[in-house]
Amino acid sequence: MECCTRHMYMINAEKSKEQLINELMALYRRIEDLEPLGRHYKQTEQARMEIEERYKRLISAITAYTYSMEVRDGVQ
Repeated sequence: MECCTRHMYMINAEKSKEQLINELMALYRRIEDLEPLGRHYKQTEQARMEIEERYKRLISAITAYTYSMEVRDGVQ
């Protein structure tokens, strides 16, 4: 990590203060754009987990099974 930090420092040292501030502001805007997606992902994942749990309870509650097949001309 130290190598990457040193490399970024060398790259950023060549930039003006205004350029760095503009890049930082662009990153803040990008974070603001991505935050709602993160919340949506968490909500979707929670809903998926709840549905999966309901499905597991339903399947585990089944005590009888029915199996059927149709045979035509001796072929299943």
